[in-house]
Amino acid sequence: MDVFLKKCNYKNIFLILVYSIILFLSEFLCRRVLGFDACQKPFEEWLFIFIVVCLFAYSKWKFTKFFVIFFYFLATACNNIHFFVYEGWINGVNMYLALCETNEVLRVGASMVSELLVPVLWGVCECLFLITISKFVKVKKYTFDIAWLCLIIFISGRSFSTKQEHGIFCKPAYGRVKACYFATGYFLGHMVPFRLFNLGNLPMYTCEEPAKITEPMVRNVVFIMGESESASHVNVFGYERNTSPFLMRLSKQDDAVVKQSYSAGFMTAVSVPTIFNAVPWPNGQQHINQGNTNLLRLAKEQGFETFYFSAHAENDMNIIQPIGKRWIDNLTFPTTFGCSIEDPFSDNNLVDQFDKIDFSRGKKFVVLQQRGSHGPYGSLLTEKEKEIFGGGNRYDLYDDTIYATDKLIQKIYDKMQAAGVEDWLLIYTSDHGQYVTKTASNQGTLHPECYIVPLAVVSDNQKVIQKAMDDFERTKISSHYQMGSFIIRMLGYDYPIADMSRIVVNSRTLDGESGYLEIVDGKERFIVPK
Repeated sequence: MDVFLKKCNYKNIFLILVYSIILFLSEFLCRRVLGFDACQKPFEEWLFIFIVVCLFAYSKWKFTKFFVIFFYFLATACNNIHFFVYEGWINGVNMYLALCETNEVLRVGASMVSELLVPVLWGVCECLFLITISKFVKVKKYTFDIAWLCLIIFISGRSFSTKQEHGIFCKPAYGRVKACYFATGYFLGHMVPFRLFNLGNLPMYTCEEPAKITEPMVRNVVFIMGESESASHVNVFGYERNTSPFLMRLSKQDDAVVKQSYSAGFMTAVSVPTIFNAVPWPNGQQHINQGNTNLLRLAKEQGFETFYFSAHAENDMNIIQPIGKRWIDNLTFPTTFGCSIEDPFSDNNLVDQFDKIDFSRGKKFVVLQQRGSHGPYGSLLTEKEKEIFGGGNRYDLYDDTIYATDKLIQKIYDKMQAAGVEDWLLIYTSDHGQYVTKTASNQGTLHPECYIVPLAVVSDNQKVIQKAMDDFERTKISSHYQMGSFIIRMLGYDYPIADMSRIVVNSRTLDGESGYLEIVDGKERFIVPK
């Protein structure tokens, strides 16, 4: 021990103690000022900070110093941002998704610059302060470079087994450095190899292509694929604001079913491919690739002309392949109309495209994919649309988007009536919800608002609506899989209506390895594959 202390130099050790104490006090103040949860084990967090300071101060390679300070930046600035938005620390799944959806992260972040400025600057200042220790500590050995490498290899190796759950959900009471250490290990040791080599523990879901048994029960199907609308903000389900007057009207008609539904996943990239391939539970990539129950394929094989109009930026729609691009006859993105590949556009443009469809000839299967309530809330609304609920804050703007979606559904409904379209089925649901209050807004968390969404089914065909009532009234809350199985049956295929005894809401990856919510007899539990 004495030899070790002589090599490290007493002065250096004193400096490291001072730096670690100051950074620990910064952690304490950060939690108090920004409203984060109190640290559960203060001494443990100081120890984690002390180790990081040692590793940065004593590492010889610039390569190591860069990755240590980058790690600390993730632990401070990035964790501050994530907690401010999502009320929890960044995890390994978030790291993976941030790489896959960098443009999305930057776009949403840019919309919240003023709110995130203090959390970001606080973390950046902590990192800059840590960097200054290099002026006082000079190192000739590679001991701490090797130690850093060993620590990363250790946590990555430990995280390879899914029994290590800290990388998925880090408790808010964990220190920022501890939480980031577990998250980094889960990202490197689990997310990366499992994505690259398909090492999931869940069995693959497969299903044979259903047999055609009749002609389609309806000639025209219009599916409005909503975005980020939570059932908790829809007044037909008890919300205090009049956000959805048209859905309220439909709920009182005898030709419509309006109810709540469990979404297929927490995220768009998981939920939408799952919906369009009628996958009941996680790990359906192989089935999705085969397309055996892809709604667009089944429609096309029954003679429907297929349309998919998306308001999302084309650059954000890498999921169009698993949705069923090869079976889409008419596909448009905002780029089709001269927008940048990075830019979404207003949902009102979907109405304009819908107007141009000739329903008088043949069978039509039309998908209108909204931008809807996607963040930043209200960015694509007109000034008039932003005035519905007045305040201009995120909470009011979110409700403005809910109201705008209700108006969109009404426009499509009214246009079909006015154009004399006959024998039609109109379906609306949202891919997932959002947890939005006056003090917080996030998605992908375990708040029910994030995975319970609206579902509306309306038709001029009495037999179709009676089938819908028979199928959907079986349970208090429906599911996206139940909706998918209903559509397949309406297309004329031999396919059982969903068994609602077990409902699964996938989390953040299609293979389910980041966990999934299971609902059995109304009881919910989050499961991480072992």
